[in-house]
Amino acid sequence: MAQILVRGIADDVMRAFKERARRHGRSQEQEARLLIEEAALESEGWERFEKFSARMLRELRRGGEAYGDSTREIRADRDSR
Repeated sequence: MAQILVRGIADDVMRAFKERARRHGRSQEQEARLLIEEAALESEGWERFEKFSARMLRELRRGGEAYGDSTREIRADRDSR
């Protein structure tokens, strides 16, 4: 398994991190590992969403219709209420 060493963490940030780990009942290493895993999975999920959105837009455009900016229509609808 990989390892990481992080240098240059401000003292106040490190104190807050230690307190966070303590509140969660975890060691600093466990807390750091979980935060890194969450960040990696979050960005992976966002990338999947972006790919899905791009694919759906391509499929909609394949139908030959133009999908433009609907800002004016939405604003008019909201203003009419």
